[in-house]
Amino acid sequence: MSSPKKELIPATDADTEHLRYFLGAMPFAGDTFAPHCKAVAYEPLPPVNARGGRDCEGWTCVYEAVVQDNWLNGGQGLHGAAAAWLLDMFTGTSLHRLGTDNWSPWGPSINFEINFYNPAPAGTVLRCETIIDRAGGAVSTVLCLMSDKKTGRRILTGVHTTQRPKGGAFGKVGAKFNMKAAQTATAKL
Repeated sequence: MSSPKKELIPATDADTEHLRYFLGAMPFAGDTFAPHCKAVAYEPLPPVNARGGRDCEGWTCVYEAVVQDNWLNGGQGLHGAAAAWLLDMFTGTSLHRLGTDNWSPWGPSINFEINFYNPAPAGTVLRCETIIDRAGGAVSTVLCLMSDKKTGRRILTGVHTTQRPKGGAFGKVGAKFNMKAAQTATAKL
């Protein structure tokens, strides 16, 4: 699985600040990962369509993360749980960024599929490319291609599927995380 070459806009410091805010707001491990992640580049946001959403299949966003010692498994490579957290957060952030006032392609995870190919020891700079495969009315699927930035060697390929249940994505639990404020901040970037 490889992605076609696309014209990407370099991310700004504000993009990385927003990414770190979003990741850091996650109660599980956000403070462990967020400081070591940054936004790199993205395609221009697709325009809002007649239904109030975006026709965004194929839309791409790129992030980086520097593997830390406390992200490793016993073999001194990136732990699968750490890789899954990064995949979840980068794909989720990409979906969240696409939201409009009337539409959100973002919701709780219903499926992850990850194929691991190579280890990533501490200090490895991961290039994490997310590609929207589908962003529909209820279900969204995002691909994640994670590689060693220096060598280009693929670390993993992942697929993340989310679904927005009726009545809100996260119900009472999500009330602690101000989704509207986060979307407003994203729209300003």
